[in-house]
Amino acid sequence: MVHSPTSTSRSLGSSPIDLKAATLSEPHPEALVQLLQREKLLNAMAQRIRQSLQLEDVLQTAVTEVRQLLQTDRVLLYRFNEDWSGAVVVESVESGWQSLLNQEIQDTCFQHTFAPLYRTGRVRAIEDIHIADLASCHIELLQRCQVRANLVIPVLHHEHLWGLLIAHHCCGTRAWQDWEVELLQQLSVQLAISLQQAELLQQTQQQAEQLAQTLQTLSQTQMHLIQAEKLSSLGQLVAGVAHEINNPVNFIHGNLTYVHEHVAALMQLIELYQQACPQPGEAVLAQAEDLDLDFIREDLPKILTSMQVGTDRIQEIVLSLRNFSRLDEAERKAVNLHKGIDSTLMILQHRLKATAERPAITVLKAYGDLPLVECYAGPLNQVFMNLLSNAIDALEEHWSACSSQGRVDFAPTLTIETEVVDAAGVALRFIDNGPGLSEATCQRIFDPFFTTKPLGKGTGMGLALSYQIVVEKQGGRLQCVSRLGQGAEFILHLPMRMQA
Repeated sequence: MVHSPTSTSRSLGSSPIDLKAATLSEPHPEALVQLLQREKLLNAMAQRIRQSLQLEDVLQTAVTEVRQLLQTDRVLLYRFNEDWSGAVVVESVESGWQSLLNQEIQDTCFQHTFAPLYRTGRVRAIEDIHIADLASCHIELLQRCQVRANLVIPVLHHEHLWGLLIAHHCCGTRAWQDWEVELLQQLSVQLAISLQQAELLQQTQQQAEQLAQTLQTLSQTQMHLIQAEKLSSLGQLVAGVAHEINNPVNFIHGNLTYVHEHVAALMQLIELYQQACPQPGEAVLAQAEDLDLDFIREDLPKILTSMQVGTDRIQEIVLSLRNFSRLDEAERKAVNLHKGIDSTLMILQHRLKATAERPAITVLKAYGDLPLVECYAGPLNQVFMNLLSNAIDALEEHWSACSSQGRVDFAPTLTIETEVVDAAGVALRFIDNGPGLSEATCQRIFDPFFTTKPLGKGTGMGLALSYQIVVEKQGGRLQCVSRLGQGAEFILHLPMRMQA
């Protein structure tokens, strides 16, 4: 680039030459050929700008065709940065001359001295850099670029100086013709149009991406709200059922102690009556024989013991339901994660038992010595539910595939491991020996609406919601480690103390 506004080189103002009138007034065949070539180039560039959406292709085509038409050694586009440094972004160079592509060039005096001139449409044509009264630093720069003569045209974008369209003649001096100057001026206008078109395209693409992202976010939010509403309704239902069951069960369970005492007292009284009256009347003997009094005395305590065990079991189930719903624990608090896992397993007990289609699923627990972990217990229990339910689904699917192949040696197993990782966090691992997942599936397993289940059997939101709960709500990490045929492992990393 050359910026010195000296009179030894031709400095062309903003008034363009009427090239068509001047050329057509001269019926010279060579001039007509040049005019047709210029018009063809400009029309081709205008058409390419209208048709192409790739700015770099348009710019590259422009410098290539201009160099060929001008028969010069190098044509390039130099783009300015905000600090008025810049680099060559596209060029077309004759073989044998060095490339300036992507080279950074800094001119400290350009911003104040020459930028205002080029911003108003200044054109600079230099026939010979050695007689153009240029500053020595500019001559050295041009010599390093092998330039002997050059033609500089500004490229404006929204009235800002975007860059310079420059033609270099390296093999010798050159007297630039008026038609050559006008050609580059007209081409710079076309390039400015291309820049505007590229800017509009970029804005449109950004708006389209933002709209797509917004739609995806809205869709995810809608699904999350639906899931959250379902979970809330389920939690309320579970809590309500647990409460309604708990009251009569507590009544029965509490009275069983007194029933035991009363029955024991009655049995003792009957023994005393038998001792005091060893020969009762015939009516008493007949009634005792009909009732099978000896059997009642032996079986009644067993019935009461069974009732005691049954109410204990119901209380455990109710407690598990209440722990799972956690409606009274909306805020974060320190909880025992093992209780949450056990409560979830209790709720899923019916799916772990043996069925006519498959054997029972063995659950192996390798619980570490975990401290209380600060978390949102209710949502975290839902994560346990999703992970365990998916593991059971995978094991059932794998058993079905194995049985169809005649393999009966497969033992469905679900392993749960917990441990303290470091002073700040714990890890929970849910491992199954099912069919496993491919690497591509593992990378997408937490994406919303992605599911490996058949149509109608999965929404693709369970693991996505679990990921959101663990990462965004709990401040932890959830990852999937699996290979086809080697089962799957889901690992939760949770901090012991959540950040404020």
